[in-house]
Amino acid sequence: MALSQSVSDYNMVAVDAEFMDMCPIAVGPFSHLHFTCEEQTPADVASRLQSLLVYLNGSFDNRFRRLVDDPRSLQVIQREIPHLVRPDQWRSVADWAVNFVAKAGGRRWGEVAAHEKCEVMAFAMLTGRAQGSVHVDAQQAGNFVDSMDGARTASARRAMMDDRSNPETCQVSRVAALLRVKYATSLCTVTLMRGADGQSHQSDLDLQTKVGGKELYYGSKRVGDCQLNFEANASAVERNPAENISLNQAGAFVFRVNNYINRDNADVPFEITAQKPGFTEVHAGVWPRSRKNGDFVTAEDLTGAGQALRGRAEGARGE
Repeated sequence: MALSQSVSDYNMVAVDAEFMDMCPIAVGPFSHLHFTCEEQTPADVASRLQSLLVYLNGSFDNRFRRLVDDPRSLQVIQREIPHLVRPDQWRSVADWAVNFVAKAGGRRWGEVAAHEKCEVMAFAMLTGRAQGSVHVDAQQAGNFVDSMDGARTASARRAMMDDRSNPETCQVSRVAALLRVKYATSLCTVTLMRGADGQSHQSDLDLQTKVGGKELYYGSKRVGDCQLNFEANASAVERNPAENISLNQAGAFVFRVNNYINRDNADVPFEITAQKPGFTEVHAGVWPRSRKNGDFVTAEDLTGAGQALRGRAEGARGE
């Protein structure tokens, strides 16, 4: 029987010390199925691959395929970068894409054997920019695929990439990537993010609201059909911490931010992105260094806060 060439039919495993410990040669007097290897995957490499497994199980196969199958368009995009409004935002991802595509040796993705595809994808994950479970370049490279599919001329590609690198548009893309990785599927979401571009990130900022008069926050993560999907920095500090609330029922919601622990001992900038079908808002805020725990930042304190943070939301099912 022919072996499948689809990476989604396989599981990638890092053969590291932890893996070898799970497969001992013998337990007591009994021999077991086990593996031998000349060299084990270093712990830091295995840890990075483990964090980025979502990119290696076939979910991003189409993105890898489109980039590998069209290196000429990728080179055209790379040549256009100096002419963009914000070229520095594209150089890293373009270099990353060109380098990993070269690992396919000029072959189309369908011509690459499954184990070689895994090698190409592993190389891609071990290079470029990654923040925890998010590979920044793999996410941003989706813009290249969109320009290949939807922009046929150099000027159209420049216009699309300039729009995608607009700070507000870029924040919406970062939120969308985060929600995909975290499996938050509701169409109505409010997301708190901080730590971008080297900003303060160690403090424990909390996002909360009320549902039918009852507090929805880290101590009560589900109220009615609404829930706090994920939070950050309660104990372990993350480099790019984020929290998200999904609103799965209609109602009036006012969102607040609290700095439970100000580990930064500094002003803490943050952004809140509110989304519902046909509507997106991005709001900037700062938790001042002198502000105390419990003195909430509300919608009125945020730059440009509007309908989505202070008004009604029509809930859409999801998590």
